[in-house]
Amino acid sequence: MEPPISYFGSSVLWSPGLALRPVSTYVADCLRKKEKLMNAPTTGTIFTPLEGKWHPAPESMGPFGGMHGGAVSGLLTGELEQIAGQAGHGPAISAAVYLLRPAPATLVETRPVAVREGGRVAVYENELWANDKLQAKASMCFLRGVPAGSEITGICDAILGNMPGTPLLDPTDLPAWEFPRQPMAESFLNAVDIREDADGTIWIRATRPLFEEATPFASTISFADFSTLFTVVATGGRPNAGGWPNADLSMHLSRLPQGPGIGGPWIGIKTRSDWFPDGRGMTESEIHDVYGRIGRSTQAVVLAPAP
Repeated sequence: MEPPISYFGSSVLWSPGLALRPVSTYVADCLRKKEKLMNAPTTGTIFTPLEGKWHPAPESMGPFGGMHGGAVSGLLTGELEQIAGQAGHGPAISAAVYLLRPAPATLVETRPVAVREGGRVAVYENELWANDKLQAKASMCFLRGVPAGSEITGICDAILGNMPGTPLLDPTDLPAWEFPRQPMAESFLNAVDIREDADGTIWIRATRPLFEEATPFASTISFADFSTLFTVVATGGRPNAGGWPNADLSMHLSRLPQGPGIGGPWIGIKTRSDWFPDGRGMTESEIHDVYGRIGRSTQAVVLAPAP
């Protein structure tokens, strides 16, 4: 195995035969990118590279004594999104994140690795480590489109994906989503703007981005982690439980979100859940941008007994 290559505050491990470009070229590109990030002044992002690791802002916090699952998912997938983009692998189409324990909001290390880099499909994995413990793990798939002139024809209108055109709405005009209580001062909820439309779809966009570089897939999956909270608020009553963290988060997108607006595109989340008295549950969400449906997310919910 090649020696670890430092990239975006991480150790990127490349096995022989996986790299699409010469290692020397890739190392040079990585070092230039890292130097640019490390020398940049601290900005209003959620994560800042520092001494080969990542420094989370206070707004990365969640309700369970560690970083919010959305922030963790955004960090792991966002780094992979940047790496794959540099390598020309096309947009992300799916990701699965396992949230193994509440990740502390301290300097954390990520360890991305290329699992496969094929002709059109690439798969990467990433791990989050803190205090010598594995905190979370993600896998992510990227798909490059066919070359120009080789487009697939004859796709039935009933299954043809929507493409950006005239926006169906402007979420800026919608009322703010009403959270029953004031969020903590240090909370991932304070890094987003949340609105709600008449049919109960929640619209959300970042007021504080994850990184300096745009990561539309990672931003979207970080928003999708709010789905269980949106479900509880929408139903009008908290279950008699000590908490309901999600053990994982997965998402598929047919295309990346698009749309106007400062802070990136608005993302619409329409949730539904199936929770059971034995402490198991699932929450799923349809994912939209202002042009239509673009994907779906799911979460396994762990309902803890009341204290």
